[in-house]
Amino acid sequence: MSDKIKNPAKSPVFVKEKKDPQAFDFIHALKVIRDGGKVGKLDWPDKWYASIYKEENILSLTEPDGKKHSWILSMEDINGKDYVKVF
Repeated sequence: MSDKIKNPAKSPVFVKEKKDPQAFDFIHALKVIRDGGKVGKLDWPDKWYASIYKEENILSLTEPDGKKHSWILSMEDINGKDYVKVF
């Protein structure tokens, strides 16, 4: 496992990155979503997933209770390599 430094200007805090052999990057996640699939991230709460909100063709996040939110992307999302397919 690799270590990642958070807040390098301050005292370093090392955080173990979550790894999964089935994990993939953001571009692959978008392809899965484009093809009708659902993806999650290893650091998202359980049972949250990203998909296309078909009624409006908007990239969305869905909570376990079915509530949908527009997915406002961060650089962490775009650079992420911890996406997994949700079935």
